[in-house]
Amino acid sequence: MIGQKIALRLRKGPIIKLLNKKDIVLINEIKKFAGEIIAIDYYALWCVKMAKKRAHFVSLEIYEKDIFGVPFVIYAKDLFKHLIDANIIKSVVIQTEDRYRFLFADKQLPTFFIQNAPFYIDGDIDFNAREKNNLLFCGSAMPGFGILSCLEFIRDFPEYKLTVKGAILEHIKTVIADNFSDLIECGRLVLHNDYLNATELNKFISTFRIGFVFYDFFRFEYINTFNYKTAPSGKLFQYYNAGIPVVGNNIPGLTIISDKGTGRLVNFLGSRQIKEAIDKIEQDYLNTANRAKKQSAEYDFKKNVLPFIEFLKSSAN
Repeated sequence: MIGQKIALRLRKGPIIKLLNKKDIVLINEIKKFAGEIIAIDYYALWCVKMAKKRAHFVSLEIYEKDIFGVPFVIYAKDLFKHLIDANIIKSVVIQTEDRYRFLFADKQLPTFFIQNAPFYIDGDIDFNAREKNNLLFCGSAMPGFGILSCLEFIRDFPEYKLTVKGAILEHIKTVIADNFSDLIECGRLVLHNDYLNATELNKFISTFRIGFVFYDFFRFEYINTFNYKTAPSGKLFQYYNAGIPVVGNNIPGLTIISDKGTGRLVNFLGSRQIKEAIDKIEQDYLNTANRAKKQSAEYDFKKNVLPFIEFLKSSAN
């Protein structure tokens, strides 16, 4: 049925049309393009297939559910996954072996494991100058990313203060205003959403003691997915670049924290569990911080993307 005009009605959902005007324009442009093609989702791969070409696939999000019984916003993304095959894929860029096997099982494709990590920034960091109570939540302050657990923690343990560095959803701003405004007034909660470039950001966060990387699977079902459980968070590597030990969830995507001795994992996002993890980090803080900074050199994006760039060059020849 590929190559024909298709209309599929998914249960009671809207009609999805393949080969509409936009698709045809894109497919024709791909046909005319003479260089290497990089696709970042299955729709792009499908367009490449329709153009009778091949592409390199950069895997970003993974949707584990089928096209039925899920919100319409991901119908098309799942649908196109079923309309392509691995023969059109020249190589795969992905975060972990688990994620590769989920998508491709035992297929042997040229694969490059590259993390959502920043460029490595060299330089000495004075770990001893950090205040022991100075904690950091870096990244988008969304309910599913554990911001509520962090706020509850500093409420339960008044000896700590927390800085939130990143975008804050309006809903979370309302929650803070209604329930945690006193923490802002006494200086124990700082909201910092000003833009900083990579060097400025690294310098800013390097002053903090410990960083949080959380996923609130228990309260928010939408984040309880294979995608979130298996992808190392980008903020983890941002912490590493600043030599910051980390407290994170005990999930496959964050096992690097325990494997490399760069922090502690918790099974539940309770205040007591978070406190116990912080105390364990403090027992060997300097070595933990040094290991975190060392890992940032290992995951330097510039270094890790070079093999893929060389493969692109060889494919073009």
